[in-house]
Amino acid sequence: MSIKFSNYEKCPICGKVDFLKNHKCDPIWETFVEDEDDTEKWTKIYACGPQEAACKRAEDLDQYDHCVLETGPIEIIVRKDKDSPAFYFNCSAEAEVVYYADLIDERDI
Repeated sequence: MSIKFSNYEKCPICGKVDFLKNHKCDPIWETFVEDEDDTEKWTKIYACGPQEAACKRAEDLDQYDHCVLETGPIEIIVRKDKDSPAFYFNCSAEAEVVYYADLIDERDI
């Protein structure tokens, strides 16, 4: 079942929201985080390259407990498959602060 957003749809395979008529899923990358994963279990991520795969994995980890945002950088290992070289990334995050001003009153000074 796909979820529709205007003219876009969510791909049931990779989860990306796109025009599905012309959509092609990004390649699968395997990611590993030492403190989070079983030594034999690598998490599969759809991404255009290893750096994007590392960022997506960090975002997934941060989704519920903000471990990357609050505790600082974590090392994420990315590979195409078990026979490919591994890329080691130091992943961190930053929060964006947004300021708002709500009008209370308008007066002549």
